[in-house]
Amino acid sequence: GRSWTYPMVWCVIFVLIGTIIFRDSGRMQRLDEQSSHPFSPLWYSLDLFVPILSLGMATSWSPKREHGLLLFYSKFLSLIGLVFISAMVGALTGTLK
Repeated sequence: GRSWTYPMVWCVIFVLIGTIIFRDSGRMQRLDEQSSHPFSPLWYSLDLFVPILSLGMATSWSPKREHGLLLFYSKFLSLIGLVFISAMVGALTGTLK
């Protein structure tokens, strides 16, 4: 498609699903003890989803190994974010015809 609104709707849906999946901070582990970032499921999902954005959440936090769904969705969110953000940028710049 040529419209950027369709990919944008899906971007919002995937980030909101991530916010729900990552809502329990007890399932997350702090990677950087020096970081002062408290865990936020919304900012964590957004940080994973947008490949060029770095909010510091994805480098400071990660799902614990025993929570396979969270580990899978964190990788999936990064991959699908790359695809949808690229499609949205392509639609906005007119390179997708």
